[in-house]
Amino acid sequence: VKKIIDLYSKACLGGFGIGCSNLGGIYDDGILVPKDLKRAISYYSDGCSMGSESACHYYKLRTKSKK
Repeated sequence: VKKIIDLYSKACLGGFGIGCSNLGGIYDDGILVPKDLKRAISYYSDGCSMGSESACHYYKLRTKSKK
């Protein structure tokens, strides 16, 4: 579990929006970690800013934003 989160974190920090989106999904679903919607939204926002369509989609769903 830690390895998966570490890999997605590195991708996210490296500017790969899909890594942020995947981290958002992990925290949104609470499957591998305790559910944390605030953290999920933050990752979705970061991923969306990097151009990840999936991150933008989930950010909009969770915040009702037009971002």
